[in-house]
Amino acid sequence: MKPIEILSAVPQWAHKTSRELLMSPAWSMPCRFGEKQCVLRKEETRLAETFDLKVSFGGKANILSLAPSPAFKELGAVWQSRAAVPSPILLALVEKDCAGLFQLLENAVREELKVEGLATPEETEAISPREERVFFKLEEASGALCVFALKGSDDICEAFGALRNIDPANDAVRETRLDAEVQYAAFVLKADELASLAPGDALLLPEVGSLQSVYIIEGTLAANSDGVAAWEDDGILRVVSAEKVKLSLGAVLDGLLAAPRPVENAQLRLVKSGTILASGHFGSVSAHPAFICE
Repeated sequence: MKPIEILSAVPQWAHKTSRELLMSPAWSMPCRFGEKQCVLRKEETRLAETFDLKVSFGGKANILSLAPSPAFKELGAVWQSRAAVPSPILLALVEKDCAGLFQLLENAVREELKVEGLATPEETEAISPREERVFFKLEEASGALCVFALKGSDDICEAFGALRNIDPANDAVRETRLDAEVQYAAFVLKADELASLAPGDALLLPEVGSLQSVYIIEGTLAANSDGVAAWEDDGILRVVSAEKVKLSLGAVLDGLLAAPRPVENAQLRLVKSGTILASGHFGSVSAHPAFICE
C-alpha cells in the first residue's frame, strides 16, 4: 500500500480534521513558485513585523501577511520606508513582486485571489483566536524563498489541511502508536461444531507453522513481512492473541513487520465479527498446533 492509503486507513490520522492536519508538525505541501519546485512548510516563529494585505479567495476575506524576503526585491527596497510610500504605489509593487506567490495560493486554495487593499494593524489584531494567523515558509532546495501568513479561516484549513500534505517520514507520523492483535489462523466451522465447543476441546491450527501470522492493525490493516494490505472483518472465525500489542506507524509504513507465531501456552481468543466466542491457549494435539479451549 502507498503511504497515503495507510494514513487513510489509520483512525489516528484519517479522523483528524483539516485544521488538525494543517497544524500538525508533519504538514508539508509540495508546490510550484514560478518555475521552481518548492515545498511549503509551517514557520513556527511568529514574526512581529509583517506587511499586511486584505485579500479574498473567491470572495472570502482573509489577511495575507508578508515578511521581508529576497523573493520580494522591489518591496524589500522600500520595506523600511513603506509607511511613507503612497498606498497605490505599494499595492502596485505588491502586485508585481508577489505574482508568483499569488499564483501559488490560487492553485492551493483553488479560488481566485484578489488584493483588496492594505490591512491596518487594528484589522490584523482583530483576528479571532480560532482564526489565528498561520505562518508558512516557502522553501526550495537551496533554502527559504519567503515567509508569509494567512488567517486560519475554515476555508484555508480545508484547502491546505489534507492527508496528502502529511509527510509520512516525519516523526509525528512515524511515532504514532497503533493497537494490533496477532491473527494466527482464520477458518470456517460448522454451526453445530461451534455450538458444541467445550473446555478441553481442541481446534487444530494447520496454518501455524505453514503460514505467516498476521498483525491486524486498528481493525483496518493486515501486515506481516510480505507487506501491508487493507483488511475488513469478513465474519469468519479467527484465532488471535488475547492481548493487543502496540506498533509504531513507522514500522507499518516500512512494511517489514514479522508477526510472531504463538508460543506454548500463550493465551488466545476465538473471535467472530468482533465478538469473543471462546478463550483458550496454544498447545498441540499429536504434535499438531491447536487452540485448546478453556
